[in-house]
Formats: sequence, structure tokens, C-alpha cells
Amino acid sequence: MEFPVDDMDRARQLAHELWPHVAHEIGLGPKLGLLVRNVHVDRPGTVFTDILVHIRYHITYEGIEVYPLQIIVGTTLDGQIRRVMKDFDTLYVADTRPTVSGVDADMIAVNRSELPYAEMHYRTLIVHATGEPGEPPRLAWMIKLVGRGRVTGHKIGDDRVIIDAHSGDVLSYQARSPRFPFFEGHLPPDPHPTPS
Repeated sequence: MEFPVDDMDRARQLAHELWPHVAHEIGLGPKLGLLVRNVHVDRPGTVFTDILVHIRYHITYEGIEVYPLQIIVGTTLDGQIRRVMKDFDTLYVADTRPTVSGVDADMIAVNRSELPYAEMHYRTLIVHATGEPGEPPRLAWMIKLVGRGRVTGHKIGDDRVIIDAHSGDVLSYQARSPRFPFFEGHLPPDPHPTPS
């Protein structure tokens, strides 16, 4: 079922209007912010019969995206918040200034990669927060590597490696070939997709 354009426009507008209210409701601290990830409008008669709009927010810490935590809000089209789901309680990062440079992090990621002829495709600073007990949030570099065939230069796979921006430790390694999906959980959308 397709929804009227007006409903989708209203849902997207709600996503931006509601985030201050959501931030207040969950007690979001002054260093934290929200970014709209996506908006989904439910069909009437689904299991969530009392919710028409689902809004997924990314979290930021001092303007740096927190990965992979998120907030999901259920609301009606007139802005009545029905549910707020989050997978964290508090967030604190002692220092948001990296001591491991991006270039050094690239080298660590390339050395960790199992791709032949891996090269850095993009790099971004994140706060890596799993929400698991005993695993405090860490400032980190998220790096995408691309491997290409030595002869043809065609893409043969890509990795995403998360490097602690203070210690240089590898926090996460996720590998993919063109034939297989990522096998270690959710990944944020790739802002710089590479052609196969």
C-alpha cells in the first residue's frame, strides 16, 4: 500500500520537529544530539495498529556520530509520541581528540585486512559504543578499505575496520566480498559506495 505524498511529507517533517521532545523525554545530555536516519509509515492494520510513523535517529556526541546505537520513536501523524526505544543508558567519552592520526589508523586497518591490495576508501571519526556492560564508549576511526584485483583492478571485496583513536587497538573487523553480505551485524549506510 502506498501512502499519500502528504502523509510521507508530514512524517518527514515530524522527524525533525520531534527530536527536541524526544531528547527531553529520554534525558539526552547537553553533549548528545540526534540526526534523522530514516522514516517509515506503517500500513493500517499491521501489528503496530496504534503507531503510524516510525522514526529512527542516529545519536551524536559533541557532533560525532555514535555507532551503532540508535533511538526509534513511534508516533502518530499528529505528533503524539507513543513509544521511544533506545539501547543505551548513559554515554561519556573522556576525550574527543584523537591521539592516533587518521593516516596511522589507515595503516593499522590495512595490516589487519585480509584483502589483497587493500586501500583506504573513506575514513570517519565515530564514538564506538556497543551498549554492552563493561564496554565503555570509545573514540574511534571507522575505515572502509577496498581490495582490487592486481591485474584487472576490479573490486574484489571491502572491509570496514574500527580502530581505537587513542590506543590504536582494532575494535571491530567486518569483511565482505561482492558475493557475500557482511557477517558481523549492523553497519551504517556507506556514504561513499564503490562500484563493483
